[in-house]
This record gives sequence, C-alpha cells and structure tokens, in this order.
Amino acid sequence: MDIRLRNDPYVRMCVHMPRALVGRWENGQEVGQGLPPYAPIQAHPVDDFPELPDDWERSTEDTATYVVGLAEGNGMWFDFTQLPKHPTHDVAVRMSVQGVCALTGMELTSGQMPLHQYRHRCPVHGVAFMGNLFCPQCDHEWLPQNYLASTAPVRMWIDGFWASTGKNRQFLITAEEGRGVAAQLIGGRRTFDLTFAFFKSKEQKVGDDFDGIESSSQPDYEVFRGGRGVLRRVTRDLEIGAGALINQCIGTDPKEIEHWNGQRIGTVKIYYMPADQLAQILAARAQRAERQGGFLGGNGLKVGNDGGNKKF
Repeated sequence: MDIRLRNDPYVRMCVHMPRALVGRWENGQEVGQGLPPYAPIQAHPVDDFPELPDDWERSTEDTATYVVGLAEGNGMWFDFTQLPKHPTHDVAVRMSVQGVCALTGMELTSGQMPLHQYRHRCPVHGVAFMGNLFCPQCDHEWLPQNYLASTAPVRMWIDGFWASTGKNRQFLITAEEGRGVAAQLIGGRRTFDLTFAFFKSKEQKVGDDFDGIESSSQPDYEVFRGGRGVLRRVTRDLEIGAGALINQCIGTDPKEIEHWNGQRIGTVKIYYMPADQLAQILAARAQRAERQGGFLGGNGLKVGNDGGNKKF
C-alpha cells in the first residue's frame, strides 16, 4: 500500500518486507547479492487506532503517521520509485532508522534532519578527503550526500544500511538487541520507528513529467473504527539490524545543495510492532465492526441464507 503525505499526495512511498537474504561467500569473503523481491506490506494510519500507545504521534497537516507489522527474520526495504514522477518538483528524502541515518550512521532526531552534501571534507573530522571521498581518520569512504534524490540517475529505493561503494547491508528485522544497528550505535537513545523527511527543489521542473499519477489522497485500505482497546504498549521490541550484503548504488545527486529548499515539505513517521500483534488488533476491530450491525445484530434473530441456523 502507498504511504502518502497529507499535504502532497504525489509524495508517496511503500514498505516491503521480503524474507531475509542469507549471506553468500566466495573464497572466504562475503559477496553482494541481487536486490530482494517486491513484498509490499500494509500500513495503517495511527489515527484510526486509538488503542495504540498514547505516546505515538498522531498525524498533522505536514506529518503522516502510520503503523506496520514486522516479522522477525524478514528483511525490509523502502520504495521511493514514484518520487521522480512528481509532476512539478524534484524530491529528496532523508531517513532515520531507529534514530540513525541509514546512509551515514549518524544519530538523528525527527526534528533535525537537514540535507547535507559531502564533497570535500569529512563531516565528522573536518579533514580534507583523500582520493574518492576517503577520510583517513574514519578509515572509510563517505557517500557524497546524506539523502536520496530524484535527480540521481538510479532507481530511487534503499534496501539497507550503506556498507561501502555499491553495497548495502539488508535491513534485518530481529528481536536480538545486540544485532540492532541503532542499539549498537546510540544505545538507549534509539527510537522504535522509521522517520522520513521529504524536501522539494526550490524551482519547478522544466517541462512536464506527469504520467497520470492519481491525485487522490484517500488511502486504499479498509478502516476499522469504533471502540477503544486496551493496548498501551508494544509487548515485544524489534530492532533493525544489518543483514546480508546487497549490491546497490546510492546515486550521487548531480545538483548543488542550493537546488533544494531547506524547509521540509512533510514527514512520514512509521511505527512498527510484531506482525502477529498487529494482526490480533485488526481481527478484534473487524469483529467489533461485524457486531455493530444495527438492530438485527446482537438480538438472536435468524438472518442470512444459511438454512436458518445462523444467529448473532
């Protein structure tokens, strides 16, 4: 299911949850694998679930909040392939995975997610890069920016934490705290959500790339309403770890940083819980919806074309 900004329905994304890849090794070294398959999962607006934890944010005009169910042992990837089709502007996106930038490993907060480019100096040590964005103090190469851009000449998606040039490590859903990337990098400051900040170019595109994306902002899911529940916390915490090595290029933004409006246009925040727990919530809401069937429901009246044996 598409996840969209309320104030710009053309800004949309999708979460996929395929089975996790198993690492492949050749001559004692792990080698990159192809991209995981499509496996879209349903996202539900937090606003339609009053029984969800009270400290989960609800949507505002420029922030859309959702909940998804994740299954331990699966992988995950984020699909932004519709963003280059935005009819008027280029679009960039920053992402926080449990409070850590998936491209840089730097700690983030949802309120501080600015766009930065790294073309000449290391953002951590301030020293000039050697060779291809190599920092001798970090002892690794840096990406040229901390965001994905619709202007880059590659497909706009991300399958994992950036590992090295042309490779990511698959987002891996795990219940083991010690395997969580954010748990290892920032410990108790980590969050249990995925946050995406979207930015537009200052100027409109030249020409019209519009290919008929529907403009409706109505979500394509069934809404279960009515009745407050009792859930006030997620019973099992899940972490996002770094799994098998995947071949994937993070495209360099050919535009200068001044191309982008530094004021984000909106934010998507995705909370998650174990998939079986979310399924129980959905099933309970569906049962409540069935019971709210007007005066025919709940009164023991025989209804339906089932031989007269079914009662409510």
